[in-house]
Amino acid sequence: MSASGPSRLHPRGSPLMSLLQQKLKSYAGQEIVVVMGDNRAFRGQLVEHDEQVLVLRNVVEALPNNAAGWEEPTVSTGMIQKVVTWHGTFSHEDTRADVVKLKDVTIMLAGVLRIWEFSMKNVAKPEHVEVAEGAQPRPGTRVSKKM
Repeated sequence: MSASGPSRLHPRGSPLMSLLQQKLKSYAGQEIVVVMGDNRAFRGQLVEHDEQVLVLRNVVEALPNNAAGWEEPTVSTGMIQKVVTWHGTFSHEDTRADVVKLKDVTIMLAGVLRIWEFSMKNVAKPEHVEVAEGAQPRPGTRVSKKM
């Protein structure tokens, strides 16, 4: 018994691990997609995780309504400087700023909507979609099946 109360043990004596923790453990080192509650998505290699956060490496990001697809997340290293004068407040960015690629991302699991493995073994052809005969639709075009 711990100071905070009785510990829950697996029948074999090891602490119970949540289903999410078990799944994330099996994805360690794999590329996964994490969709956030605001529909932004991050794809990267799962480096580590615990009950509250997960860390992805070599991350690309997809934003809602972004037709361009996956993009490297970047940030400016410039500092915005504000100057207050009698005529108002003015701001300008440091001209020595660089745009850099973000290497790792730490994600709070509380904001995650869904997670899945990003691999070809985790895909299947949808049953409700078929390619129109005699015409080659553009890649990504959906053609509904006629019932």
